[in-house]
Amino acid sequence: MPEPRGNADRMLWRGGALLLVVLLLLHRALVLAAVGIRYVDDDQALLWYVARDVAAGHVREPSFPAQAYGTAIESWLGAPACWLGVPLHIALPIITTLLALAPFLLLARLAWRRGEQGAALSILVLPLLLPTSYAVISGIPHGYGAPGNCVAAIGAVLLFSERRVAVAVGSFLEMVALTMNETSALLDGFRHMDRFFSPFMPLGAPAWLFPVVGAVLIAVFLRNGQRLAAVVCLACFAPALLSLGMPKIHQGSASVFFSWARAYLALPLSIAFLLVIGARRPIPRWMLLGLVLAATVNVGVQLSRLDEEADALVSLDAGDVFFYPVATVERDCAELERVAQASGAGLVVFRAGRSYAYACGALGYGHLDTLYPRYERRTWRLVEEAARTRDRMLLFGADGATCRDFLVKGATQCALVSDALKTAMVTFPPQSAVQFLRSVGGEVRPF
Repeated sequence: MPEPRGNADRMLWRGGALLLVVLLLLHRALVLAAVGIRYVDDDQALLWYVARDVAAGHVREPSFPAQAYGTAIESWLGAPACWLGVPLHIALPIITTLLALAPFLLLARLAWRRGEQGAALSILVLPLLLPTSYAVISGIPHGYGAPGNCVAAIGAVLLFSERRVAVAVGSFLEMVALTMNETSALLDGFRHMDRFFSPFMPLGAPAWLFPVVGAVLIAVFLRNGQRLAAVVCLACFAPALLSLGMPKIHQGSASVFFSWARAYLALPLSIAFLLVIGARRPIPRWMLLGLVLAATVNVGVQLSRLDEEADALVSLDAGDVFFYPVATVERDCAELERVAQASGAGLVVFRAGRSYAYACGALGYGHLDTLYPRYERRTWRLVEEAARTRDRMLLFGADGATCRDFLVKGATQCALVSDALKTAMVTFPPQSAVQFLRSVGGEVRPF
């Protein structure tokens, strides 16, 4: 659709685009304040630690720690926050949110430059029509979703270039994006579609409409002779539906911190991409005005009840994933560091509380070492501790029975030093902490 003629028309279209961008940023900023920067879970705490590592000049591995998929891009981009003194529980969710919004802005810009202003505005409207849960899930730093989708969007934009080098780079980025995302979408069955697709349904539409929308779009594209758009549409919808019978993401939950929908975060971007390649006829102005109005009203309604909805979202069962208020974690980690310094212990071993192990390691980076031997994703920490001789450590998650057991099995001293945090001071004959833990029957994962 050619750019409208006349200054008044041009100002109207550009003003509409600016309004939508402002609404996007305002909505996401308020969602971040309500949920994103207030809580931390296992993955986020680990990304805090990786950011501190990168800021100190240590790049351990390209993937998310102890995984063959996912990335720590948020940590790499967030490393400068450590130098500037910006708290990572604020910096990383902001980075993830910007990575989540960037593809919509890139694809909208691509559509605008192609003369499809209607498609550009529709792309900007799309995320504003989605439920609050989508904004929350896509803004939580987890090493998948937002980073991979952003790289894919950059690659998609380059594929429209007339330069061969740009097309080659775009193709390469699409392959990189595939390796960055989680094991792609895998879940439970058609009768539970609401679990997986409800965060992507505009204005609270039922999830069973998802395959219906895909079928209608394919039919429309075929009727208009747009075979490429129909193939792309099929490539977007069919794998998502077929994946419902696969087992991997049965490991999800209703919680935004471990959502069943987390593997489908690219679906809204797929629709945006379809708008870029499928827009052939001008979108009626009344329809665009209706979409902008609907998006504005939807955002207004969501923000008016954001506190209530945020409380409802964080109260849902997260399964095996634990999350905690950032303020509580910061307070407890500061207390652990104080006790460790007072007792001369440079290591805190966590029998429970994986989030705490990673978060306290990040918050006390350079002053306090932490270890979660049962499921330590920082493999290098196990290697470091196996090679280091110690004679004492703090044990988080201990009680009187734990100390009696340790004393029987070889500890020279074990005494509770913090009842509130269930932490004990343990001394033992000089050896590595890993060796000592194994000698007393502690669970240490293979490495």
